[in-house]
Amino acid sequence: MSSYHDANFLKRWFGWWYLNVWEPWLPKHSNWHHFRVVLFDGRWIKLRDKRIRSKHVLKKNILKPHIFPPKHIFYSVLRWLDPKNIGPKYVRAYCLGGPLLFDIDVINVFSCNEDALDEAKRQTLALADFISDELGYTDFLFVFTGRRGFHVYVQDFDMMDFVHDFNPLHREKYERSVRKYIAELVLKQGFKIDAQVTCDTRRVVRLPNTLHGGTGLQALPLSRSQLENFRIEDALVLPLDSYVKVKVTGTTVLKQLPFSEAIHMNSNGIALVPIAIAVMFIASGYASLLEDGP
Repeated sequence: MSSYHDANFLKRWFGWWYLNVWEPWLPKHSNWHHFRVVLFDGRWIKLRDKRIRSKHVLKKNILKPHIFPPKHIFYSVLRWLDPKNIGPKYVRAYCLGGPLLFDIDVINVFSCNEDALDEAKRQTLALADFISDELGYTDFLFVFTGRRGFHVYVQDFDMMDFVHDFNPLHREKYERSVRKYIAELVLKQGFKIDAQVTCDTRRVVRLPNTLHGGTGLQALPLSRSQLENFRIEDALVLPLDSYVKVKVTGTTVLKQLPFSEAIHMNSNGIALVPIAIAVMFIASGYASLLEDGP
């Protein structure tokens, strides 16, 4: 089928999940965070409500016709006095602080075996232990991002532990400086983080408990014990009991996916796969739809 049919297939199943399955997650003090979405046509849209005060308000915004279904949902790591109007760095904004975030991109769900995943989890937990030992923070949230690794939130981080005398109007500058210092400290220990994500005070990241638009996997929030036991299969939240035919271009990758033993592909690269796997491949450009399911 055409890319038009592929896009409609993805929109159909993303829409089904957000309408029937999704349980929204929100950070503490969500009314001070900025929220935006990416649509399937590539447009970025800020949520219209000035304050996202509850899960109900968030879902109401996401289900609006000009947004639904979203391909990606993002939110700001830091809090802001006027979150709806956060924009480029040269536009002045009043920062209220927020958690410290590390992005560990050390896997690829399309080529991740059990050993690679275990190593990624080991690095993620070791980073949390280092932060706890060196800086004294103990409140962590881990999030599988849906494709390449994990986010580590240090939820009890406070910039004022490092800077005691400052002008609140310039808080963003101090937040950036402290986060840069900590990122450099972590990098010197050999941890493979994306330092820009940690240092960027206006960074938006994937909202936990939403779908990754490039895989259809859930960005799954995890406790420490849940991370220790995490497997990629845990993030497969679209149907596994309904099948469609796809034309696969990444045949080598297919064999390394969860449930690969149940996927049968002929010599022409045509495979009958569960909806969840079809979404993974079509969203990532590894396959196109041949025949839609029931």
